Amino acid sequence: NDTAYPDDRCPSGRLPGNNLPWRGKKGDLYEGGTRVPAIVSWPGRAKPGKVDTPVQITDWLPTFAALTGYRPERDLKWDGASILPLLTAHKPLPDRPLYAVAPGFRSRALRYGDWKLIVFGEGASRKAELYNLAADPQEKNNLATGQPDRLRQMQSLLDQAAARDRDALPKG
Repeated sequence: NDTAYPDDRCPSGRLPGNNLPWRGKKGDLYEGGTRVPAIVSWPGRAKPGKVDTPVQITDWLPTFAALTGYRPERDLKWDGASILPLLTAHKPLPDRPLYAVAPGFRSRALRYGDWKLIVFGEGASRKAELYNLAADPQEKNNLATGQPDRLRQMQSLLDQAAARDRDALPKG
C-alpha cells in the first residue's frame, strides 16, 4: 500500500523501475509484480550457485524454524514450507500451490508448477486469466477459455488456498 509506505512506490512511483521482460509492476500479481530476487549468503552451509525454484516470503519462517530445530507444539497454520533443502543442496521442492493476494484483496493468484491463475473480482463478476509460464513467461496468452479443465483445477486449488486466508489470526 503506497499510502502506508510513501517512499516504497518503486517501480511506478518516484523511483522508476523496469521489470521487463515480465508483465506487470509492484502490486500486480503478474510475474513483474511477484518476481523478486533473493540472495542468501551462508558460507559453509548454503550451496553456491543460482536456483530458479519459486519460493515465497511465507517460506522463510518455516525455514528458520527448521534451521534452529524449532518444532511447534501445535499447528501454527504457517502458509509456507521450509526451503532448507533447496538452500543447502539445491534439492528441488515438490510442486505445491503458491498463493498470492494483491493489495486490498483486489485479485488473487495461484501458481502450481508451470501454471498460473489470476482471478479478479468475486462471484458472477469473477474474471480469470490462466497462463502456462513455461510456454508464455510474459503472460501474454490467456488460456482460460481454451483450457476449461485446467481452469477448473486451478480455480479449485485457488479457492482452497483462499479459504485459509487469515486462518492463523486469533479467534476473538
